[in-house]
Amino acid sequence: MLIRIGSAFGVDAVMFGPGCSDPFSRRVLRVSMANGLFLTVIESVDPCSDLQRLKSEHNIELIASVLDEDATPLDSFVRPQRFAILFGHETNGLDPALIAMCDRRVTVPMRNHTDSLNVAVSSRILLYEFTHG
Repeated sequence: MLIRIGSAFGVDAVMFGPGCSDPFSRRVLRVSMANGLFLTVIESVDPCSDLQRLKSEHNIELIASVLDEDATPLDSFVRPQRFAILFGHETNGLDPALIAMCDRRVTVPMRNHTDSLNVAVSSRILLYEFTHG
């Protein structure tokens, strides 16, 4: 689903870390409507190293999507020119080492004591805001 969402909003690439589904499996290709064949998909065995290279070699600002009251709410977040948004596991969120690497943290404000959104929903919200805001 993240490949299809990324493609719909015009991202340059999608990177998956260890423990993620195989982005080229039949099921993932079907759900992505084959967008994984046209979008750059990176399977990282060492996300910290790969993200550090994005920062240092390509001037990419890393943004952690988190559930944290100290993070910048999406409605007041100013989108950087070149960026990568990191999304965590739906149960455990982002690895603390990855959050520590990020330049900024953003959160989607929620009402009525809702405490989380799944990755597909939060990625749609953030990508829509970042590409149409």
